[in-house]
Amino acid sequence: ASTVKVMDGTTDVTANYAVSIVPGSLVITPVTVTAVQLGLTDVTKVYDAVSHEIDMPESIVVGGNTIDLTDTSRFVFAYTARDVSTPGQPTTNDPTNPAYTDASAHLVTVQITDLTGSLVFEPASATVTVNRRDVTVTPDSDIFLYDGNEHAVLTYVVPRAGTTGDTGLVGEDQLAVTLVGNRRTDAGENEITWIDPVMVQGDIDNYNLIHAAGKITVTAADALTLDVTALSSVYDAKPHGYT
Repeated sequence: ASTVKVMDGTTDVTANYAVSIVPGSLVITPVTVTAVQLGLTDVTKVYDAVSHEIDMPESIVVGGNTIDLTDTSRFVFAYTARDVSTPGQPTTNDPTNPAYTDASAHLVTVQITDLTGSLVFEPASATVTVNRRDVTVTPDSDIFLYDGNEHAVLTYVVPRAGTTGDTGLVGEDQLAVTLVGNRRTDAGENEITWIDPVMVQGDIDNYNLIHAAGKITVTAADALTLDVTALSSVYDAKPHGYT
C-alpha cells in the first residue's frame, strides 16, 4: 500500500492531516508510424541474373528518437506480394522480404509490428520491377564474286553483357535464330533477317530481342574476252561459220 508523509522542513507533521489516497492512471498513447515515414521506394532494375528486393530502412526517427528496426526482439515483419505484371495474380504471404530475379513487376507490402505496443505501423508498399534486357541480333554480311554457285552467310552476332550498360546476354545464356534471305547465286544482293529465336540456355522472357539486318552481295563476274580466229574457205555449197 502507498504511504504519504507530510513534512514541515525536517519535521513529520502527517498526524496533523487526514490524508486520503485516490488511485490515478498513467496512459501512454502509441505513436502511429505512417507509410511515408517508413520511406519505402520503388525498385526498378534491368534483368541481370541478380535478385532484387525493396530496401528496408534499418532505423527511423520518431519524436526525435532513433528507433532501431533491426531489433528482432521488438519488431516483427510480415510481407505480402502480388505479381502486377500479369493480371489476376493472387497475393502471396512471405515470411521474409521477397526478392525477384526474372523480368516481372511485384507489389510488395510490409506490415511491421512493435511488440512493445509503443509504435503502430501503417502497411507500406513499394514495387519491385525487373525489366527485360535489350539484345540486338545482327546477321553478318558478306560479298561474293559470281561463279554460278550458291553462296550463303551462316553467321550472326548476339552481343553479350559487358561490365557497363544494360544490353546483351547475361552469364551463360545462349540464343539461336534462323537466318532468312542469307543465300544467293545470281549477281545482286539480299537483305538478311532472322526468325524463330530459341534460347539454348536461359529464359527468353528475360530479353527484349531487337531485329537488325545484314546483307549478302554477289558481284558480277569479270567481262569475258573471246579470241576468234578468222575463217577462210573455198565455196563448196556447204554452210560455214563459228559455233
